[in-house]
Amino acid sequence: MTTTTLNPTEILLAELRGRGITLQAHGDKLRYRPRDQMTPDLIERLKAHKDDVLAILAACSGTDQSNPRRYAARLIRQARQDGDRDRAVAMRDCWRERVTICTIDGGLPTVDAQRFAHEEVRALNQLYLEYAQAMGYNTP
Repeated sequence: MTTTTLNPTEILLAELRGRGITLQAHGDKLRYRPRDQMTPDLIERLKAHKDDVLAILAACSGTDQSNPRRYAARLIRQARQDGDRDRAVAMRDCWRERVTICTIDGGLPTVDAQRFAHEEVRALNQLYLEYAQAMGYNTP
């Protein structure tokens, strides 16, 4: 099994969550509450990773993706229905491994871990489809 480490943005989000701080995106601005829980260090790190945080919030806010677990399950189910067992198994394993790493090693709450895993599964699915198309395989 490969070991995956959290990137600095994921670590920052875990720290914010641990302090009970919630983030909201308003256009290209971030708002956080409660303000009194923020330290100068956290504010600087949030500024440094603002683009990544905004991207994560945007990826988890759509109606189709508001429940990351259900969205990942839909992608996996679709791969099975397409007859692509290898892709379905790879996405399932990716989901399980990422959630486990984020919760056990990263200390993230399950809901946050599922948001990160959702992005990994979505990206893996896209890579599989692009590869299959480039190789001339039939793709859905």
